[in-house]
Amino acid sequence: MKALDVKKTTIIGLLIAPMLLAVGINIFIVPNSLAFGGVSGAVVVLQDVTGMPIYVLKLFINLTIVLVGWLFMGREFLLKTIIPSLLIPLYIFITAPLQQLEPGIVVSVIYGPILMGASIGIILSLGGSTAGPDTVGEIIEKRLGTPAIYIRGGIDFLIILAGLYSFGFETTLYSIIVLVILHVVVDRVRKFCDEKMLLLHGIQDRGREFFDEKQVFRY
Repeated sequence: MKALDVKKTTIIGLLIAPMLLAVGINIFIVPNSLAFGGVSGAVVVLQDVTGMPIYVLKLFINLTIVLVGWLFMGREFLLKTIIPSLLIPLYIFITAPLQQLEPGIVVSVIYGPILMGASIGIILSLGGSTAGPDTVGEIIEKRLGTPAIYIRGGIDFLIILAGLYSFGFETTLYSIIVLVILHVVVDRVRKFCDEKMLLLHGIQDRGREFFDEKQVFRY
């Protein structure tokens, strides 16, 4: 397929996928106070503490991570992160009325991470980033040498702990389930999309090498 078609597919994907994430947050995550880790989980706790709108908190955290990443990681990082990082808060604002649907905790724990994981998997496969704990981990690993996986795990643990303090034990258990399902869905969607992108680029023979170079769970 022509390079122009691949570029068009990438742009469309980076414009649409953040909407899925925003819808998942507003329908399933926020009404049930599921602080499952990541920036999306962190803003649930911060909204409870500060009373500020989710989209404002998300925008502030995203832009902070993007700017710090740009300083330490360079222009390439900025280009692949800025679009999703700006669109997600915008879409959260637009879809905020969906919070009134309140589908219930069990439905939310299942369908929330599926919808959000699909969104994140698509964004990652297209070379984007949602400016989350893995991004912070990359920056710290580059500067201090601490493995990014430890940083990501530590951030998620602190957010879940904060959720435990704010929302109680039962909600925290549901949040952990959301985190597990989210990881599985992100990984599977990313691999599926990677295969499709390989077909678009016509480089099936380099498939395994391509997959190995990808970063996972950068939310």
